[in-house]
Amino acid sequence: MRLLDTDNDGTVDLDEAKKAASTLFDKLDRDHDGTLDRRELRGRLSAAEFAAADPDKERNAIEG
Repeated sequence: MRLLDTDNDGTVDLDEAKKAASTLFDKLDRDHDGTLDRRELRGRLSAAEFAAADPDKERNAIEG
């Protein structure tokens, strides 16, 4: 929690959560194309979780 709570108020607000998510997304997006594909998410999502996150079946589960 301490890593997410950047203003040290004992809570994680939406802006702090978004910043943490954005930082993680950028770290995972190794080819910097603004999407996370199966290769970039390998070991982080099961095949079923990836499929659920990829409703358009473009094989890029998450777009940034």
